[in-house]
Amino acid sequence: MKGKEIINHIVKAKMPDAEQVREKCVRQTFSKPQIMPRKVLLSASVATACMALVLTLVFMLQLGGGAVAFALSITMPNGSTIIMEDKNGNQNSDDVVTSVSYVDSRPHMRFFITGADIARIEISTNSEYVRAHDWTESLDEIFWNPELHYSETEIEGVIHQYLSARSGFEKSIVLIFPEDFKDYEQVWYEWHGLNIYDWARENETSRFQGYNGMSISEIEEQMNSMSEEEKLAIAASGGDTSAAGHILLDGYPVELLNDHITITITDRQGNTITKTLIVYVSNNALGQTVVTASMNS
Repeated sequence: MKGKEIINHIVKAKMPDAEQVREKCVRQTFSKPQIMPRKVLLSASVATACMALVLTLVFMLQLGGGAVAFALSITMPNGSTIIMEDKNGNQNSDDVVTSVSYVDSRPHMRFFITGADIARIEISTNSEYVRAHDWTESLDEIFWNPELHYSETEIEGVIHQYLSARSGFEKSIVLIFPEDFKDYEQVWYEWHGLNIYDWARENETSRFQGYNGMSISEIEEQMNSMSEEEKLAIAASGGDTSAAGHILLDGYPVELLNDHITITITDRQGNTITKTLIVYVSNNALGQTVVTASMNS
C-alpha cells in the first residue's frame, strides 16, 4: 500500500485523535514504576513511535484530508492517447508527459478525466469554449441529448431545426456524478478554438491557407529546418504535410492564441484539486495550424 493510500486508510478507519494517542502512549511508557534497563529502552522506543504517530495525525489534520485520485489524458488525431496527469497511481511515471503538439486545421482538443469516487468536475476557459458529451446518458441531459441544443430557422415559411456549430459549447461547464457512477472514461471533454475559426471565416475565408504549391524538394527543405517537436506534431496527425485548409494566424491577437482551461475536481470525501491545461495555437514552417497542450505544474 502506497503512502497516500496508507494515510487515506488511517483517516477512513477513524483513528483516535492526537490527544487520545498521546495519553495512551504516556500510560504505556510510565505505567510500570519498576522496570529493567532493557525495558526502559524498549519503552522509550515505543514512546518515540507513538510521538511520531501523534505528529503524523496532527499533520494530517492540518492538511484537511486526502488527495483526489484522478488521471487526465488527451486523444491525439491519430487515435493514440497521451497521459498528461496521473494521480491514480496506475501508470509508470515514464508514461506521463507534460506537453504534446499536433497538427489540426480546425484547432480543437479532446480529453478525458478518470478516477475514483469523483463527485464533481468543473471546467472553464479564458478565451475559447468547452463542452462535454456523456455517452452513458446518465448525467444531466444537457450533456447527451442534442434536442436540447436545436436552433430553428424559417425558410420560405417552413420551420427547420438544426444544430449550430456552437451547440453545447460554453465558457464554463459543471458535471455532477451520481453516487454509483463508475464510467468516467465514457465522458468526453472537448475544447474548440471557435473564436479563431470565426475570425478565419471573415473576409470570404481569406485567412484559410490555399494549396501552398510546394514541390517535394521544397517540402523536404522545410522539414529539415523544423525542430523534432514540430516533426512529431505532424506525425501525430497522420504525417500530412499539406497546409491547404489550415488557418493562417497572422493578424490574430497573440494573447488570444493562448487559452487556459481550468479544471477543478472534487471527490466524494470533499477533497478538491485544481489543474490548468494550457492550449497554444500556432503555425509551423509549412503553414499548418498546430495545437500545443501542456499541464501547468
